[in-house]
Amino acid sequence: MTPKEKIPLMLEWYNGAHEALKKCDIYKKDFETMVQEADIHFRDGLDIFVDLTFRMNIPFLVFSAGTGDIIDACLAQYDLKRPNVHTISNFATFAPDGKLIGYEKTLIHMFNKNEHAIAATSYFGDIKHRSNVIVMGDALGDADMGEGVHQPGTILKIGFLNDKGREGSKSMKVADSIEERLPIFLEAFDLVLTDDQTFNIPLEILSTVTSD
Repeated sequence: MTPKEKIPLMLEWYNGAHEALKKCDIYKKDFETMVQEADIHFRDGLDIFVDLTFRMNIPFLVFSAGTGDIIDACLAQYDLKRPNVHTISNFATFAPDGKLIGYEKTLIHMFNKNEHAIAATSYFGDIKHRSNVIVMGDALGDADMGEGVHQPGTILKIGFLNDKGREGSKSMKVADSIEERLPIFLEAFDLVLTDDQTFNIPLEILSTVTSD
């Protein structure tokens, strides 16, 4: 199925899911509780990487087709929120009592989570002069997150190719293995890290680029 065929179906699914959530009596504080009770693990070294971007005044953008409120709660829970860290995602809207009543109008999905999604925001004006980008993601669509850079210079794409087998799915197809997916990841990304649960390589690259 092509992206053109997928997008209408995705929009239908997202809108249906958001409508269902409106009926679930969810409150803003519930997102924080979910994060506190969940067993969440970030890649080792992410905190050091984020601190380096903050010290060097480098914008750190988190693009996600998920729920931005949960992502921000995760970042806050693990002390990863910095003035230079911005989340581009689907944020809920809340009533004065904190009850979820809908979602913001602009829908972020896997085919538009790139800098085009923030072109109309005031924040885009603060970063549009930056032409060099490091893009990191664990899905093929993430390789396109650099699209929309105002005057693109160097865009380094780093792909994290994870072992889906560790999820324990009995229906895992052969194409889900790292070996089978590696060729298409190498086509999409400049650098592919296989089953690497650390930020060591991106940190080494950023440290080298920013060193005197």
